Amino acid sequence: MYMNASRSIDTSIREFYNATGNKVNAKPQILFFVLTMKSAQPYNTIKAYCDTDLGVVSQCVQSKHVEQAKAQYCSNVCMKVNAKLGGKSVDLDRTCHPMWEQNATIFIGADVSHGGSFGGGGLKSASFASMVGSVDLPGTRYAAQCNTNGFRVEVITTKNIMKFIPTLLRAFKKNTGKIPQRMFYFRDGVSEGQYGHIIDQELADIKAACASIDANYRVSS
Repeated sequence: MYMNASRSIDTSIREFYNATGNKVNAKPQILFFVLTMKSAQPYNTIKAYCDTDLGVVSQCVQSKHVEQAKAQYCSNVCMKVNAKLGGKSVDLDRTCHPMWEQNATIFIGADVSHGGSFGGGGLKSASFASMVGSVDLPGTRYAAQCNTNGFRVEVITTKNIMKFIPTLLRAFKKNTGKIPQRMFYFRDGVSEGQYGHIIDQELADIKAACASIDANYRVSS
C-alpha cells in the first residue's frame, strides 16, 4: 500500500493495519514501512502510533537501501525483526554459561530517565522508570516495563517496583516453567553518593514485591 498524502499519517497507518489483518484474517505481527529518507517524520509518528495505539511492532527501512539490498543491510534488518518478534540472535553454549545447571536465575536491569522542561512556562516533563527482566534461562531474551516516576525522582517508587517485579517474575515462570531462586539486579544512572540509599530502598521494595506473590517466597541476590 502507498500512503495517502491527503490523509494524516495516523489514518494511513490504521488503514494499512486493517487491510493487512483482513488479508490474512489475523492480527498483524509486524508492519513494514519503506521511507524515502532518514528523518524524524514520519518515523517518530509511525513508531508512536504503532506502539501506543495499535500495539504492534514496526520496522522502517529506507528505499535506497531496499533497492541496493546489500548483504550487511539485510542482515542488520533481519536481526532487528528477529528480536522484535521475540527471537534471539546470539546465545551462550551450555559449556560456556556460568549459570547453567544452577538455580534458576533472573537478570533484571533498571534505570530512571529525566525529561527536560517544555513550554513557555517552564513546565517539567515527568521522569520515567524502566525495568527489564530475563525470560529465559540463558538470559538472552527480556521483557520490559516502564511507567512515570514522579518529577526528577531518581529512586524507583515503591508503587512501580511492586508492579514491575511481579510482572517480570511471572513472565520468567511462564516462559521457563521455573521460579527464579536467584536475582541479579543491575541499576544504572546512580551516582556514588546516591547508590547506598537507592539500593537500600529499592532492594527492600524488591523483597516486598516477591513476598506479595507468596509470603514464603524468597529470592537470593
